[in-house]
Amino acid sequence: KAIDKQLYDKAKEFYEEAFYRSLFIGAENSVGFHNPPEALRILGDSIAFGSRAEAYLRQALTKAGVDIPLKVDLEIMKYVDQRGSKKLPFDPKVEIKDPYGLQEKFF
Repeated sequence: KAIDKQLYDKAKEFYEEAFYRSLFIGAENSVGFHNPPEALRILGDSIAFGSRAEAYLRQALTKAGVDIPLKVDLEIMKYVDQRGSKKLPFDPKVEIKDPYGLQEKFF
């Protein structure tokens, strides 16, 4: 089956809204120094748009008969080990770990 273009376009639109809000906070470079509540509002909006984008895309894929796993394995080690022209190895000492274990609760 083909993907519902209307759902896909909606997912893309919401993804872009999420991306630009996140990008703005990074580019603004003060992480809301002058107005932290506004920075948090923008980041919250980014999360909301991103979540809605994922929901629309999952809906479109399901409608097209694609079985979507609950957890999508990004295979991060493919990209962090032996990277670049110098084939730099993965260094666990510089890995930023979730100090509270919250990420595990999402899956």
